[in-house]
Amino acid sequence: MNIIKAYINYRIRSKFRHRLHSPFVYSLQDKGMKQKMNRDFKKKLKSFANYLKKNKTLIEITDFGAGSKKLGNIRTISQIYRTASCGKKYGKLLFAVTAHTQPAQILELGTNLGLGTVMMAEANSKAKITTVEGCKQTAEQAEKTFTFFKKQNQIKLVNAQFLDFLKSDNTLYDLIFIDGDHRSASLKSQLNELQKNIHSETLIILDDIRWNKDMFDAWKQIYTQERYHLALDYFRMGIIAKRSHQVKEHFTLRF
Repeated sequence: MNIIKAYINYRIRSKFRHRLHSPFVYSLQDKGMKQKMNRDFKKKLKSFANYLKKNKTLIEITDFGAGSKKLGNIRTISQIYRTASCGKKYGKLLFAVTAHTQPAQILELGTNLGLGTVMMAEANSKAKITTVEGCKQTAEQAEKTFTFFKKQNQIKLVNAQFLDFLKSDNTLYDLIFIDGDHRSASLKSQLNELQKNIHSETLIILDDIRWNKDMFDAWKQIYTQERYHLALDYFRMGIIAKRSHQVKEHFTLRF
């Protein structure tokens, strides 16, 4: 997939908030994307990010998904951090959506080093967060992240493969963040299994929808399904929701 061409097409099609007619989406763009992180938390996040950038500790990755496009199974923490989803821009998106919608129950599939998890925890300190990570050594690193940010009591980390966890979980979630497999067949299976865990207002955030042609084709197939009435395309991340009370809409947005 030509990512440069894809980005140019995205920029051409994307809209700003003043061109939106959906009240929910307008509010998300106008108010949600302006949510600010606490200054002390931002300083702590920056300090921890600098620590991760320099951390040369080697761990063995057990990858149950498509895997890294460039890295092997033995990686330094700094290498994992550089390829993590929740860098400055998309971490801000995850924080903003959580802060704006204030979900009570959050599920994350793909913990990685736990930065996205702590951003969601910071955005809503009352939320109960369950995060699932298949790789044991990565999960151990994420636990250290939660302890550093003093979020360990708010976050429950489960070391399991995604579908194994989902088949035994009946919790109803308000926000779900899926990041980890990068294969269309797996993503579709996860979404099918999650139907028992979502309600009409549940927002499902999908990471790396343009990871490759397979993932982007899956994204287009998913948001055109009858069961999802709302789809938001933020280039790297996509958001879907049932919202069965509204007309079916798909927006390509900037933030």
